[in-house]
Amino acid sequence: MFKYLHLIDNWGTGLERSIRMCNELGIKVEVLNDGIGIRVNIYRPSYKPEEQINNQQQNHLSQELYDNLTEQERTIVNFIKEHGSIRRITVEDLLNIKDTRANEILSNLVKKGIISKEGGSKNIKYVLK
Repeated sequence: MFKYLHLIDNWGTGLERSIRMCNELGIKVEVLNDGIGIRVNIYRPSYKPEEQINNQQQNHLSQELYDNLTEQERTIVNFIKEHGSIRRITVEDLLNIKDTRANEILSNLVKKGIISKEGGSKNIKYVLK
């Protein structure tokens, strides 16, 4: 019926195409078959294996780069080192500044290649590179 309504191209090809497209884009996909049915897990592109996360958190800045940071930037970097990540609202509270200044500082740290932005919309967090 869906084929006749032109809602699908062919019956049963959507899952294969979705998996192929995810693989081409480098997005992790798991297909689990329990004998009764199947379950497909598609992970967000920011998915990182646990050991990669641990290695990333163990990376540290060179002393020269750290010395060239402002006091506010150092406070943010130290917080991320201790807690693994930081959100803009936390920066506002930590430094007692407004949201525009917090965005400016975080953007500068991203431009300098010290931190990276993860997530989207209201779930943005910043982690050390």
